[in-house]
Amino acid sequence: MDNIMIYLWLFIFFVTIVVEIVVPGLVSIWFSIGSIPPLFLAFFVKNNVIWLQVLLFIACSIGAIIVLRPLVLKRRPNELKTNVDSLIDKVGIVNEDIEPLACGSVKINGLYWTAEIGLDDEPIKKGEKVVIKAVNGNKLKVIKYKEEQE
Repeated sequence: MDNIMIYLWLFIFFVTIVVEIVVPGLVSIWFSIGSIPPLFLAFFVKNNVIWLQVLLFIACSIGAIIVLRPLVLKRRPNELKTNVDSLIDKVGIVNEDIEPLACGSVKINGLYWTAEIGLDDEPIKKGEKVVIKAVNGNKLKVIKYKEEQE
C-alpha cells in the first residue's frame, strides 16, 4: 500500500505541474507544492495511515496558497499588455498625413492603422514618427515623436 501512495503523490505532483503549464495564472502550483510533504512521508515512513498523508496534503496546499501566493503575486508584473494594448507607447511611421479634424494612417509592426491626433495638436506629415498613446476602437491616438522620448 505504501508504494501505491508514493505513485499517487508523484502522479498528483506531475499532473498539477502539467495543469500549471497549460493554464495561466498560478492555478495548481500550490497543490504541486502540497503534494511534496506527503510524498516524503509515504516514501520514508512505512506503515503510516492514508488519512495523515491526505491531511498533510490539504494543510500544505492551503499553507502554500496563504503564505506563498501573496509573495509571488507581488513579484509578478501587474498587467501584461496583449493585442492592441501592446501598441501603447510604441513608435510608428505616418503613412498618410494626420490633421486635427481628419484621420490619417500609421504603420506599426508591419500593419496599417487609422490614427488621429488631438484638436490642439500640430498636423503630422507622412514619414514622421509618432508614439501611440491610446487605442479608441479601431483608431490609434498618437502624438508626434520627440527624440528625447527614448
